[in-house]
Amino acid sequence: MFHRDSRCQDILLFYRDSRCRDILLFYRTHIMRLESWKQRWMGGSHAPASRSASIDTESEHDEPNDLQLQLNSEMSSPEV
Repeated sequence: MFHRDSRCQDILLFYRDSRCRDILLFYRTHIMRLESWKQRWMGGSHAPASRSASIDTESEHDEPNDLQLQLNSEMSSPEV
């Protein structure tokens, strides 16, 4: 059996406050927006994406600080 103490009632009153609801709504919509951006960037559920990165350490440059970073991204289409 769940026993409500004064802390629980304070929390419930806090969540009933309209300012708190506005803040929660703001963060929920922000999280949903970020999740949709992530799905679009990752390819969503339509086509899985494959991403990899590589660093060229054996370049023709004399300076070891002149490393080249290359990001590869390819979308794989579902097989029919």
